[in-house]
Amino acid sequence: MKLMDIPKTKFNGIFSAVEVMPNHLRLPYGEDMRQALTEQDGLGIHNIVFCGMGGSALPGNLLRNWLYTRLTTPFEVCRGSQLPGYVNEHSLVIISSYSGDTAETLQAFEDADKNNAQIIVITQGGELIKQAKEKNCILLELPECDQPRLAIFAGLRALTAVLNNMGLVTTDIMRELEDAADFLDTAKLRLSPDINEDNAAKKLAEKLAGKPVIIYASPLLASAAYIWKISFNEDAKQLAWYNTYSELDHNELEGWKIPTHKEFVGLQLVSQFEDKNMKKRIQVTTALIKEQGMTFNTMQMAGATPLQELLYAVIFAGFTAGYSALLNEVDPEKVPQVQKLKAQL
Repeated sequence: MKLMDIPKTKFNGIFSAVEVMPNHLRLPYGEDMRQALTEQDGLGIHNIVFCGMGGSALPGNLLRNWLYTRLTTPFEVCRGSQLPGYVNEHSLVIISSYSGDTAETLQAFEDADKNNAQIIVITQGGELIKQAKEKNCILLELPECDQPRLAIFAGLRALTAVLNNMGLVTTDIMRELEDAADFLDTAKLRLSPDINEDNAAKKLAEKLAGKPVIIYASPLLASAAYIWKISFNEDAKQLAWYNTYSELDHNELEGWKIPTHKEFVGLQLVSQFEDKNMKKRIQVTTALIKEQGMTFNTMQMAGATPLQELLYAVIFAGFTAGYSALLNEVDPEKVPQVQKLKAQL
């Protein structure tokens, strides 16, 4: 089946949600917090812990990937209910749960409060918004989305505003984010359902749909590779795995020998901003894997900065997984297996 054979009425829902994502990068969180949160609040903060599960943890992953070499305060993403033992009154704990009812995140909120940490809450509602108001925490409310993973950019904007207003980064990261939003406004049009010719997301979906997908990424796109994986899992209902350079060269490279018959497809996300040593490593690794009978589809991400590339990769994932869902004849917006699991637990 080709995407051009699918009725236009099928191109809605998930695609509309992806197309609006750049607007989430412009939400007025920073402006709202100028009076409530300033550089004075950043004094004495020794570490930052970002707590979330599933899609609610993704803003932390993206920000850490983006600012890894520029962060002056230790920043950890905590997926689970237990906080690190070092959390105390000198810690900033950012609690992120789209639904506001995630059990692990509510437990982390309780523990952060017991440890006298400074707490900021990012949520759309539920029990968490109630507790945040009771404890008089800084509260950043997310827009309504059908799935938490579609509110990633809203969460990233909120998290960026927190670090910027508290003076926990040394550069104007809000400006970088707004420039990325402007870039994505144009870039997303080339991937939209209205475009058939030269639509890279549609072409890629037709190669990947219906098969297990192996995703590799250069370091600057590591967090985006994970988002590609979960987008294929949740939207297209396809098995997908990911790994990043150069870690995969120290172990997974050997695993390409067996099975000899490769019944999956490979996708490689590469950045133009990686240094020459990393570019050579990727080139050599790709050639060695090809000798074992596996050829990767290599995709160069668009963007004038590493951040623009990173966020473009997220948009690209949303469109590609959505198109794959159509080809797989599944609903990209519903997650029945996840809901069944939650009900049984």
